Parts: sequence; C-alpha cells; structure tokens
Amino acid sequence: MTFTLPDIKQEQTSTFTSGQHEPIAELIAPYDAFPKSITGPTVWKREDFINDTSKWQHRWTPELITELEESYEAFAARGVELPEINKVRIMSINNH
Repeated sequence: MTFTLPDIKQEQTSTFTSGQHEPIAELIAPYDAFPKSITGPTVWKREDFINDTSKWQHRWTPELITELEESYEAFAARGVELPEINKVRIMSINNH
C-alpha cells in the first residue's frame, strides 16, 4: 500500500489534541462542587461490561496494524508530528 500526502497549510490543522488546551478559568470548580455520584442512561456500569469484552476491547489484525504503521511512517517522512495527524489531513489523503 502506498500513501501520497498532499500539502496542507498549518493554519488548516491544529497541533493540539483534546486535553492540551489552556484551562478556562471561569469553568474551574472546587472539588466540593462536583457531584458525589453520577447517574443516568449514559453512565457505564461494571456489570454491563464485565462479561462482554467486545464492548470495550478491540482486536487489531496484523493487516490493520501494518496499515496504521505505514500511514504513520508516511506522515513522519513528511515531518508531520503525531499530534498533527488529524481528520483534515486524513480526509485529504482519501480525496487524492
């Protein structure tokens, strides 16, 4: 498999991934302000996952691992750092 990477200007991408942004001061709350328990339909419960690993584990095939490694190597050869690999860059590859 061969990958050809198009030229993409840095302005179109972000080198930040989620969690690397500066905190928003007015949203910072003290520990006591957080809920003591979390409830609702979106809460993950241990009993829902303990006996069904397919809900939380993914088995990587050797072919998929090879594809991912080749993709990363193509980016790295162009000097693209891992945090810079994002949807915009990947989609541009698929469109060329």
